[in-house]
Amino acid sequence: MQAYTESVFAAMDPAARIRWLGGQCAEFERRLQDAVPPDLVPRFRAGLEELVVTWEREHGQTGEGIDGVTQLRELRDWAVSNGKPSPVIDEFLATHTKFSILQEDFREGILKPLKEGFPKHSCKKVRKVEKKLTTILSSWKDLLKKSPKVKDRTVQRTPTEKKESTNDGFEGLIPALQETAQQALKLARKWGRLLEDDVLQQVADNSIQTPEENNRIRHPLAVGTTSTGQAGPVSVVGTNEAHGRVSSAKYRGDAGFSKGISDLKTEFEQIRQDALMYEYSLERERAAHIKKELTGMESRKREIKQKLQAEKATANFLTLGANVDRVRDRVGQLQTELARVSAKYVETEKRLQESSDRSVTLAAGIRLWSENKTSRRLEPINRRASCKNSTKKAAQGEGKALRL
Repeated sequence: MQAYTESVFAAMDPAARIRWLGGQCAEFERRLQDAVPPDLVPRFRAGLEELVVTWEREHGQTGEGIDGVTQLRELRDWAVSNGKPSPVIDEFLATHTKFSILQEDFREGILKPLKEGFPKHSCKKVRKVEKKLTTILSSWKDLLKKSPKVKDRTVQRTPTEKKESTNDGFEGLIPALQETAQQALKLARKWGRLLEDDVLQQVADNSIQTPEENNRIRHPLAVGTTSTGQAGPVSVVGTNEAHGRVSSAKYRGDAGFSKGISDLKTEFEQIRQDALMYEYSLERERAAHIKKELTGMESRKREIKQKLQAEKATANFLTLGANVDRVRDRVGQLQTELARVSAKYVETEKRLQESSDRSVTLAAGIRLWSENKTSRRLEPINRRASCKNSTKKAAQGEGKALRL
């Protein structure tokens, strides 16, 4: 992502600022997609369980689980110092650090330009989006600082239950950070679209008057006094000639201004088309990424169900109380994990549907823009023809005045 410099950003025109923000959001999304290695969560779960068992075996006691990222780093350092490194723990901690860096880059490279690089808006939609984005960033910060939440703290539980519930919180930390970052990016893009619409509306409002209206407003008819003492128009040749020269010069200036406005509108229309095409491609990539996530979740659900069936079958053949309790605990853990993965699966399906709907909307917008493109190209030609006719009529009127 590019560094935000207030002086450089202030020198840009509104269209360039919007393009710059679009590039920032695209780069942030690319880094976000690359932040989490494939299958990190299940590999981390297995690696953490193995490392905890190793620590308990070395110390001859049962641990109470990992309460935070700080303790996880201490456990990693202990493993390295004892010649038992765990690469997946290092991978998890590196991913956690990536999300901390991503949050800082989002604040400096996207949020700060949105707040400082554009005029303050009183629009309710902009204020609402800004408020939501502030809340999301606060949640992101809390996720980076907080320890994993332990459910039912008021209930007395065994050390094994405490350890398992804490590790479950760690397993959900990276997906929660990823989801929060995606929500922040979505709100930032929505804010940018509102700013773009505002700029286009300002350009549309800067419509100019026709030459006839300018002449009526800027050159009122000169009034003098007749020989009878009554007010009447002054028909002096010199006055009409001067008026004609001023009118022609101002008309040429107005025509140049009109062409500039027309060129600016065309440029903004092209920018809007490019943005639609780019966003459409991003939505398709996002939909493909979500489909890939769904495929992985389906495999994970099948794996959990198979393990659950195996644990249930084992529990049916065990008679010793300690083994039965252990297997029952494992069955309960697998059922909880299956419910969590199923809920995540439903949520991901919803995201896929939203992305598909957005792609359809963008495709419709692109088709509409293409259909109206011809009419927008003919509009300057019609305007020039109208201006030509107006100039001819004005010249004929001045000729009549000179003959009189």
